[in-house]
This record gives sequence, C-alpha cells and structure tokens, in this order.
Amino acid sequence: MLLERLFFIFLFIISALFFIYSFTLPFYSETGVFGSGFYPRWISGILLLVTGYYLIKLMVNKVNEVKEEKDKKVIMNQTILVISLFISFGLIYVIGLLPSAVVFMVFTLVWIQKISWVKSIILTLVTISALFGVFDYWLNIPFPRGMFA
Repeated sequence: MLLERLFFIFLFIISALFFIYSFTLPFYSETGVFGSGFYPRWISGILLLVTGYYLIKLMVNKVNEVKEEKDKKVIMNQTILVISLFISFGLIYVIGLLPSAVVFMVFTLVWIQKISWVKSIILTLVTISALFGVFDYWLNIPFPRGMFA
C-alpha cells in the first residue's frame, strides 16, 4: 500500500512538471493549427487529474490494510521479465531491433506466459511482419539494424 502511494505521488509530481512545462510550448502555431504544446498539455493535464483523483481516493479510503502475501512465482516472473527487457534493449545495438524483439517475444511467450512454442513463433512472426510492413515499407521508417548490418 505504501509503495502504491509513493508511486502515484511520484506520477503526480511528474505529470505536474510536464503540465507546467507544456505552457512554455505554443498551443497554436502561426498557421492556426495545433502547436507543439497542444498534445503535452492535454495528456499531462488528464494524467494530473486522474492521478490526483486516485491519490485523494487512496488517502481518504483507508481500506483494511491486509497484508497480502505475494506469490513468489509471480514476483519471480516479473523480475525475469524486466531483466529480459533490459537484455533485449542491449541486444538492439548488437543484432538490431527486429531480431531483438523476436527473441524477447518468444522468451516472454514461452517461459513467462507458458504458451506453446508453435503458437509463440507464429504470433511473433505475425507481429514482427506487421511491424516491419507498417514502419519499413509503408511509412519508410527504418529500424535500427545493429552493428553487424
């Protein structure tokens, strides 16, 4: 419960800083369309309202603070997931973004989600193919290729 409160206090402070900073950006451009401050102001404002509401709800409703026994397996899976995410970030610079994403997705689906190898590989190939098609061919935005490309 304390960790949840600290997280939302941190999120509230960050969203307040972004909201304040968004006023330094123009809301409208010179041509009359939305400027660079439009999106940050709205998103940080909504985030500020939602986190503020949830913080008040957390502070007012002192629910029976029952000590929940965390399942060790769930905590271990979350830890492995975060570590594998950082490893895949590191692999982006070595083998490229798409192969790193393939390794991460297959690892996550097979070992953490306990999905069969066949379904995991099919889902990974469909997802990576869709990403490659949309970004590389349709939008002409190349992915990082890694140091061996």
